[in-house]
Amino acid sequence: MPDGSKDADEVVGVVLTAGGSTRMGSPKGLLKLDGEPLLRRHLQGLSAVCTSLRVVVGRHGPALRRVASDLAEVVDNPDWQDTGPRESLLLALCQPEPLAADTRVVVTPVDVPPAPPEVLRALLDAGPLAVPVFHGQRGHPVVVRVREATVGLRTGTLRDVLADGVEVVMGWPDTTVDFDTPEAWRAWLATRTAALRQHGA
Repeated sequence: MPDGSKDADEVVGVVLTAGGSTRMGSPKGLLKLDGEPLLRRHLQGLSAVCTSLRVVVGRHGPALRRVASDLAEVVDNPDWQDTGPRESLLLALCQPEPLAADTRVVVTPVDVPPAPPEVLRALLDAGPLAVPVFHGQRGHPVVVRVREATVGLRTGTLRDVLADGVEVVMGWPDTTVDFDTPEAWRAWLATRTAALRQHGA
């Protein structure tokens, strides 16, 4: 894997969206949030702290590629049906070209709320391996370094890679939210709308 002095300052954002979205019934990355696809909202948020972006797609690759290709490098996982987030992340670390060992990577699944910039910055400030925590529960997104991730993901999961990561206590409850079904998505949207009204947004 290539190495270089500038790579410690490189931060790559990776969005994992290769799944079939069977329980949701439609591609999660295309769900509309404030009039834009959820995948695009993730990429826009990550661009505030990342030097480059990568998206891993699978079953719904063509549609998601159209949403993301002007903001990120799109990586195909042709084996999406038989693989999971571990394999998708490994692909993102290696394609279209391998990331250097010291590169930090902000990793998020697409089916979670987009993290605000202050959350992303707090994770990056915490160290090369960092995971957010809200009320004692670990959440997302997470930060890994390519060196540890490429070794750990060959035999274990992302959770294993982050076992010794810094836990960053957050005041952002959405860090532990995910949505796999239409009901979960609607429930989060309702909660978000109520919170925005409360704060006069």
